[in-house]
Amino acid sequence: MSVTTFHQVGVGLTVFEHEELIEGPVKWLDSPAAVLQFVTEEDPSRWIVLARGGTTTFLTPALSAVSRA
Repeated sequence: MSVTTFHQVGVGLTVFEHEELIEGPVKWLDSPAAVLQFVTEEDPSRWIVLARGGTTTFLTPALSAVSRA
C-alpha cells in the first residue's frame, strides 16, 4: 500500500480552499513568458496553477484559457 503525503503550498486571501483534498499536476506561472507558454502549449483544464503574486493583467491569458477549455 502506498502512502500519499500532502504539503501546504499556499496561504493568504487568494488561495483556493476546498473541504476535500485537491491533487493533480501543478503548473508554476512565475513570469509573463510562463503564462504565454501555458496558454499556447498546454491543455489548461488539467492543471492546478500556482502563480507568483501578479496582477490580473499578468494572469488574464491563463484565466481566459481555462474558461475556454
